[in-house]
Amino acid sequence: MSRFFTGALLINKKPGVSSFRALSPVKRVFHGHKIGHTGTLDPFATGLLVILVGPLTRLAPELTGFDKVYEAILRFGAETDTLDPTGTVVHTSSSLPELSRIHAVLPQFTGTIQQVPPRYSAVHVNGRRAYDLARSGVDVQMTEREVSVHSIDILNWEPPDLTIRVACGSGTYIRSLARDIGIAADSRASLHELHRTEVGPFHVEDSIDADVDAGTVRDSLLCAYDVLGRMTHIACCEALPDAVSAISNGKPFHTAMLVDASAADGCTQLAVFDHCRQLCAMVNRTDEAYRYRFVMPQ
Repeated sequence: MSRFFTGALLINKKPGVSSFRALSPVKRVFHGHKIGHTGTLDPFATGLLVILVGPLTRLAPELTGFDKVYEAILRFGAETDTLDPTGTVVHTSSSLPELSRIHAVLPQFTGTIQQVPPRYSAVHVNGRRAYDLARSGVDVQMTEREVSVHSIDILNWEPPDLTIRVACGSGTYIRSLARDIGIAADSRASLHELHRTEVGPFHVEDSIDADVDAGTVRDSLLCAYDVLGRMTHIACCEALPDAVSAISNGKPFHTAMLVDASAADGCTQLAVFDHCRQLCAMVNRTDEAYRYRFVMPQ
């Protein structure tokens, strides 16, 4: 590797491309580095993918758990087996709801709710992905689970299409929302379009297309300080100059190594940087001591 990279890249995924394929141009640019995204989008969907590069890939589970915001178009009148435009119609309704009826049912889908995931989803059922079972003809029985939907706002209503903005917790299926809203409104509906606009503190307005030139991809990489500084549960701390080498070599960590020891107060995770804001280490605080989550190569 001629140069070491670590950070995050914000990609605006195009329709018709899987999340895995959207990583391909990034992998070419950062060849030899670990690459990982933090939450997939279905191929028909568009919008924000947060891609981690280098040691920050170890933070993928935390970023995957961030709240998300979507803009979605629900099409009333038909429900498909996949609950999206790629599927086969399995239910139809000649009844299109009035906007007042839609307004009346939406409150039942906000807050902490029980939701049945789509049969065509990555949820594990008896050790296999639900979509694998569904595609092989198995009648998959999905179990409802608890999800959090913070808000649903109506952006536009042009029958049969309803455009909404959904702010929700991790694990919420917008396809299932489309199905359930359609039934509650005495009709049927599937998700017609989906665009993810936010993942935690990251916004699609700051993203780039994956197929831009290699120089733009490299220049658009958010450094570790920019990434971790947006994460409110992590304290960004500066190491004393004479402690940087000890930290990078994994010597036992203590807050006396920091320029301001109070910066670590109240946080169980620390991101330790040198005076140039280069990441030295991620540190976890336990009841007994501080332990390195990982240290950066020098």
